[in-house]
Parts: sequence; structure tokens; C-alpha cells
Amino acid sequence: MTTLASKNPDIFIGMVAATFCAQSVVEAAQNGMHDKVKYMWQPNTCAGTTQLSKAKVGGDGSASEGWWIVNGGNKDIEDPAQQADPVVKWARDMLTANGIDPNADNNLGLGMIYGWAWAQVIQIAGQLDGGLTRSNLLLATRALDMTNPFQLAGIKFRMDGNKDAYLTEGGIYQQWETPKQSWVNRGTVIDLDGKSKSCNFDQATGVCQLY
Repeated sequence: MTTLASKNPDIFIGMVAATFCAQSVVEAAQNGMHDKVKYMWQPNTCAGTTQLSKAKVGGDGSASEGWWIVNGGNKDIEDPAQQADPVVKWARDMLTANGIDPNADNNLGLGMIYGWAWAQVIQIAGQLDGGLTRSNLLLATRALDMTNPFQLAGIKFRMDGNKDAYLTEGGIYQQWETPKQSWVNRGTVIDLDGKSKSCNFDQATGVCQLY
């Protein structure tokens, strides 16, 4: 069941994930909200181009037109508009060479993003005194400062020990354009590197308490 949240009659936010991304789009089109509400938002878990594609929402795909999202900055290897990007092409070619259809699952692109980062961490940790150990792995992670090719230009990829515990603190506003079957940038990248406060995650309550 899709959970919907809205405090302003001009704003509609689909609080969804995975397959529910498309379901909220279809529901908004069927109940008339798509034509009445000025701003319709998807959470960043719906940033993949397949989530709002014609194949997912049906018909000519117009139900998805105009939806907004804040993309955390990750490139999408399935996005038609990003096929010429060197790292996207590399990722797709590598998957294809290993008998894997790069369009088979959204998680393949996500795995590339995480996999690249972990590969860098493991290589750095292995070069530290003592080699690849748990402590060196943590040290390498907390000292990471580089450009992640799977992220949009302008978004930093770094940590600074306990001072900055977040690899990525940035994003960009995007809006879905049905003819392109793609999220299109609106504005420029917003980079907030080093500005997020650290917190202590309480597993019992599921809440992250700021220091």
C-alpha cells in the first residue's frame, strides 16, 4: 500500500520505495492529483530511471511527467541520457562481458557505485602497515577523499575521521521528463560536504541522535 504525505495542497509527496514509486505515480494520475498539484515529489530511493518508466506506469508514460526528486548524486547506468558517460559505458560493458544484462536490475548500477568505493578502500587498507586488517579497513574508510566516477560532477566523496562521517553530502533537484524517459537536472549540484552533524544511531528506537 502506498503511503502518501501532504500538508500543502500544492505539494504531493510519495513516501515510497522500490515498486511503490510507480504505484504512487499511477495513483496520483488516477485520482486527479497529477493535474491539480503543483509539486509532486518522489523520495531519492526512486531516483532510478526504471522506477517511473513507461513500462512501470503504463500507457504513454505521461503519468510520470513533471514529478520532482532530490537525487543524491549517483549516476544511473540504465539512464538513456547517461549512456555516453565513460564510467557508465565501462560498467555496462563489464557486465555484458560477464553475461549480465545491465538493464536486468536497478541494483546492478547500485552495486557498481558501492563496489567501486569498497574496491578503493580495500586497496588503500592493504597498503597500510599490517596489511588488510579490520582496523586498517576502518582507517582507510574514514580517511577516504577522492572523486567517485559514479557520482555526478561537483559532489565530493570523502570522510574526515569522526569529524565528518558521511562520504556524500550533496545532491541535485531533478524533474522527470517523459519524452526523454529520464530525470533531468533542475539547477546545479548542491554540495554540503562536512556540514552534516554526526549522530549516534539507536537501534532500539531507530532514531539517530545528534551529538
